[in-house]
Amino acid sequence: MRRANDFYPTPAALTAVLLDLVPELAGSALEPCAGDGAMADALKRSGRLTRITTNDILAGFRCTTTSDARDPSAAVWQGAADWVITNPPFTWAGEILANAWAYAGKGVAMLLRLTFLEPTVARAELLQQLAPFLSDMIIFGQPRPSFTDDRRTDSVTTAWLVWQKGWNQGARVRFAVGWAGNWRRCSEDGRQARVANPA
Repeated sequence: MRRANDFYPTPAALTAVLLDLVPELAGSALEPCAGDGAMADALKRSGRLTRITTNDILAGFRCTTTSDARDPSAAVWQGAADWVITNPPFTWAGEILANAWAYAGKGVAMLLRLTFLEPTVARAELLQQLAPFLSDMIIFGQPRPSFTDDRRTDSVTTAWLVWQKGWNQGARVRFAVGWAGNWRRCSEDGRQARVANPA
């Protein structure tokens, strides 16, 4: 049974991997599906983002705004930020991505099931429009991320997808293996590995 509004807090280690592998992430950021603030807290701790604003559809999370991120005229989209960084409800991810892309000054990073890239009727046009700007795919390997207290995992691979405005260098595809502790980053040629501490 799915949780109401697809509320699944993001483990801090997943956000740490994003920050380690995408050096362009700096400046101000908006987390439009912030929930309890787990991801926003990890972004703040990094020190790379100067101002982080938060939003959630549900009241009670002490977010900067409370509004529906699917609505392009919602309070969440009033103002400005360099980056939109979020783990959105998968069912609404296409609508939120479209709004985030229109809003962001520099780009959008979304933690999604890799199947989001399937060009369904609802997403095909948006995916085609944003394809040239896809700068990063960070695909999580074993162990699969768990977003629940019981540590159960989804049967679908999770990935950070990053789109950057003005990007024209093709997508950097990376694999985060063993990310849950000290994770090992495979180099571009796949032969070397680096150890990083996500804490």
